Amino acid sequence: MKIRQGFVSNSSSTSFYIDASKFPLQKVEEIMERLVDITNSLDNSDDTMASICEIYETEDVQGIKERQKEFYRPYGRWSAEDTRHMEAIERERWPSKIVAIDSVDDNSIPWPIQEFLESGLDARRQHWG
Repeated sequence: MKIRQGFVSNSSSTSFYIDASKFPLQKVEEIMERLVDITNSLDNSDDTMASICEIYETEDVQGIKERQKEFYRPYGRWSAEDTRHMEAIERERWPSKIVAIDSVDDNSIPWPIQEFLESGLDARRQHWG
């Protein structure tokens, strides 16, 4: 089990959440396959999509929000900073269905792919510390 304390480094597992009405599961899988191929060719690696992430579609958006709340409340209470962060998440409008991409290990999703997910697919990023 990881315990978050202060600064969260890049050495962490990460999730990305994408609006499934804009990018359905099959489309996200196709895009991820292409991105993995491109990054492999650029850095001479042999990653597969399964070796870097798990992708699934869910309507359990509230469950994801609850998972985030538990992450931000490791000792049964939130710090003032965490409270402000979670209040902001609750105010945000989330789609009714999302495609989730979870890294399989710390830093398993290459940085260029993470950047594309946020800029190209408008994904929300969640570091799990």
